[in-house]
Amino acid sequence: MILIGAVWLFTRPWTQNFAVSLEDAGMFSTTAYKSNQGHRVRRGTIFGILLLVGAGVYTLISHGSLARGNPDWAIDIPFTGTEKVDSLGDTLGFFADVPADSKNQLEVRYGGSSTSGLRPGQSVTYDRYVAAVEAVVKNSEHLQEVYRKAIPDATKLDAPHYIDTLDRQVIWPRVRKLLAGTEATKSFRSRAGDPAIRRLQTLYNATSDDDPSEVLEAFKREVKLLSGPDSEKPLLGEEFDLPTAVLVLDRYVLRDVNDRAADHVKVTLEGGGLKYGAIVSKTDFDAAVKKAEEEKELPPKSRPLEKASGTTAFASIPVLPAVQFTVPLLLLVGSIWLAWRLVNLPAFADFLIATEAELNKVSWTTQKRLIQDTVVVLVTVVLMSVFLFGMDQTWRFVLSWDQIGVLHIPKDDSNKTKTVADRPW
Repeated sequence: MILIGAVWLFTRPWTQNFAVSLEDAGMFSTTAYKSNQGHRVRRGTIFGILLLVGAGVYTLISHGSLARGNPDWAIDIPFTGTEKVDSLGDTLGFFADVPADSKNQLEVRYGGSSTSGLRPGQSVTYDRYVAAVEAVVKNSEHLQEVYRKAIPDATKLDAPHYIDTLDRQVIWPRVRKLLAGTEATKSFRSRAGDPAIRRLQTLYNATSDDDPSEVLEAFKREVKLLSGPDSEKPLLGEEFDLPTAVLVLDRYVLRDVNDRAADHVKVTLEGGGLKYGAIVSKTDFDAAVKKAEEEKELPPKSRPLEKASGTTAFASIPVLPAVQFTVPLLLLVGSIWLAWRLVNLPAFADFLIATEAELNKVSWTTQKRLIQDTVVVLVTVVLMSVFLFGMDQTWRFVLSWDQIGVLHIPKDDSNKTKTVADRPW
């Protein structure tokens, strides 16, 4: 729609006439108009325009107006939406039916150690991510033991199950030990202190188990504040060297997964042969309820499955990168060009030249005479102020005499602090 609107606008006759008028006025020309006349007034006009634009640019930067939102301006391409799955909810088992090539793309959230070779925000394939994780595991006997116990064979897992198993069975247990204060993590708690532990505990409680990256970064920040980066591994553990990632899916693939999950429920109370936490179809659950009622047992209870969710992202065409820096730069460059062209427009340039000619006819006073005149004005003002003050006090004194009685000035000031109701009439 934007492209169609731009084409329609560009083909309108009045758009062409406007462009021709700008060209005739010399807005796209580098030729100056009467360049040997009106230099001082033209320079002053350019300086004034640049001062106004500079004040606006300073306000944008100081208020951080351009730092909010996306760092780049881009146009999203329709039908290219992908979903960065921040939470799998209860749908993990439904990804088995998704083709392997549709769940092969990941986005790194936490880079881990330099051994992984990954950085936050990087897009990688599932095989590349597994290779990076195992490169970190290979350098630690402790990680090899924990990793092989949780994931004996990575080739038997698809991307969603691998990410979920790595997070829940390898990384999160270490985080919980640090927060719980076991014997192995006593040194971390003693060094971090109660305020830091409370901050980390609050963040942990508010974070989904599907993505531990924010919690891991918070732990590393707290440790750096304590002793610097060299103490990270001894205090936190080698699990913090492992990278984390989230699944990137086509949004329609994610929609299909959630649609399949909508026909199932999660058991919250055992009964009718169903175990607590089991995910079953609504048909099987209704059959279990009927069976429990026939056998006069307590029927099971359930809740709807939590759907997978994430952040939608589109492929985009960059329009303006690094908005925080390029917009002020473009404003300054554009204002310089506009100011220079403005003072070279024939009509406005002739006005500025005539203005400077009139200013040249003015007889400007010398510095010595200016000082003398300023002193005379200031002395006159002071003398007039003293004279008027003296006359005011003299007449106040004369007209307040009891014999004259024109002004009545009470001598008792105690009534000034009283309310109107308390004052004597």
